[in-house]
Amino acid sequence: MNFSEEYLKKVLTGEIAPPAFYTINDAGDGLREKTEAEIMATATDNPTGWGEVTAWIKGQIAGYKQTLADTDYIVAKLQETALLGTTEETETLKSKYAGEITARKEARARINALEARLAEIEENPPVFPELPEAKPEVLPEL
Repeated sequence: MNFSEEYLKKVLTGEIAPPAFYTINDAGDGLREKTEAEIMATATDNPTGWGEVTAWIKGQIAGYKQTLADTDYIVAKLQETALLGTTEETETLKSKYAGEITARKEARARINALEARLAEIEENPPVFPELPEAKPEVLPEL
């Protein structure tokens, strides 16, 4: 992601916080994306950390679910071939789509792990500060 020089200067001087999922790089002259380990190690006992971690996990889950949706046609092909084709045809398809089949297994495993972590985090949300009651603005008569 590209950041304007003015924005980057404010982040590097501590005037504003880095955007979600980013941190100041080791050289101190730019930003880099946080690693999964850094995001997952974020404290979730405060609204900011809780929000960052849950948003990241939900985004990851959505990405993995998209991977499954994008490759669902392979499962349909394999099922149809298993029902109507020969064993040789089924094995040929398994070989052809071996990478996608492995990616689907990994995606399902990651979804399960991330959903478990999300449930754990959402079970004990931090106490969010109370916001003042919103009151309609009264405009002067003209």
